[in-house]
Amino acid sequence: MLGNGNVARAPATGWAAAGHDVAMGSRRPKDGEGPGPAVVGPSEATRTLTGCAPTRSDGEGAPVVTSC
Repeated sequence: MLGNGNVARAPATGWAAAGHDVAMGSRRPKDGEGPGPAVVGPSEATRTLTGCAPTRSDGEGAPVVTSC
């Protein structure tokens, strides 16, 4: 998940509770520490996303990554 604000934290926490491996990427990971999924910095988020590939489209041509 890119971002660690309230909008990102809600689905990330739900996905983690459902058993998915979740990390939230942030420019300032120390600002996002607290309950919920781990918050990682830009280099870790980039390494994680590099291994991901779009698994489907949103119906309007935008790729959607559902797993890595």
